[in-house]
Amino acid sequence: MTLTNLLKIIFLLLLVSCSWFQSKPSPQNKNQPKMVKAKEEWGEKPLFELKELREDLLAKSGPFELSRKEIEQDTYLIDLQKQHRKALERQKRGELSEKHYLPASLESEIFRRKLFLIDRKIKNKALVAEAKKVGMPLREFTQKYVFVKVQEQVSDTLIENYKNSHSVPNVTNPNEWIRQQIVEDNKQRSQDYFLEKFVLKLPIEVNLKAPSFPLDVKTEWVPSEGPKNSSLPVHLFADSISSPNIKATKALLDVASRFENLYVGIHPIINAKEPFRYMGAMIRFCVNDTSPNVYFEFLEKSLGNHKQETESVLLNLADEMGLPRNEIFDCLREQKFKDVLAYHSEFNQYLGIQAGPILYVDGEILTGAFGEKQIEAIFCRKLNLNCSAMW
Repeated sequence: MTLTNLLKIIFLLLLVSCSWFQSKPSPQNKNQPKMVKAKEEWGEKPLFELKELREDLLAKSGPFELSRKEIEQDTYLIDLQKQHRKALERQKRGELSEKHYLPASLESEIFRRKLFLIDRKIKNKALVAEAKKVGMPLREFTQKYVFVKVQEQVSDTLIENYKNSHSVPNVTNPNEWIRQQIVEDNKQRSQDYFLEKFVLKLPIEVNLKAPSFPLDVKTEWVPSEGPKNSSLPVHLFADSISSPNIKATKALLDVASRFENLYVGIHPIINAKEPFRYMGAMIRFCVNDTSPNVYFEFLEKSLGNHKQETESVLLNLADEMGLPRNEIFDCLREQKFKDVLAYHSEFNQYLGIQAGPILYVDGEILTGAFGEKQIEAIFCRKLNLNCSAMW
């Protein structure tokens, strides 16, 4: 065999070995969350891509550009920024701990508000440009070409579903308010579909940094579902009694069911002045210990303000679900999770959490009365999916 042929063989072997290493799946990606139940209105491309642009530019999509100055006068954004500065000042004075959730949650809210403004203003620029092409006023153009299939009629079933998954303000006619919201949401989806299909270059390039607030949690002491080394860790701090917390918990469990390899941990908020909350948390931890595979099902069914009847209601529920009552009783008698509940109480205090719901999603924080739409938006943005709303 000549030297030339030998070198050729060595070269071919190197090519094969390189391609094998490149094609071999990386063990680090095995717990990358993915969508298992997509919605029809979701697009194929992500809506936003965070990247560096020139300093004065906030966002860009093809020929459509948005400067930082164009969102500066938004009153809600101005208010959020004032609140954030005050929270940081309080932190400097020592009134808030270094790990207090408030400054970080306001930073997350500012980030989402900017995304909302970018989305609306870039899309408006694109619509105006399309209307000019055909020589029409914007309103006439959207009615003729964009909102063609939007129906004004909203069924009672849709209204009830909206109530169950959204926070509704105290208005004179809540059903009419919901109807208007659904119609407006449908118009927005119709507009987004039109623009993303025919006009906009996606993803929209955004000159922002995503919020990052690390959460140092003892995951072994948190009832959870999914791999602990998931690339998208989700933590909900919520009680099991008040309406906003119950809605947030149910919304999270519903949204999480559409994904694989997602880590979801539920942290109880315990009030020492209300023993039934403590008892409820203890029973749920005992259920998680004896029957971890059905814990989230038990949690969802056990939500509610049972007060003094908490123990009997939750134990009866355990019986109905066929859970090992004797083992749960032994767990309660031994106060097996006394130290764990003390940890949660102290950890909540360390973070400044007195009431929920508060959701941590991979460094981003969501607070207040939120539902499926807000949770879904953060998940999709984090996973580079295009949902109907991204802020």
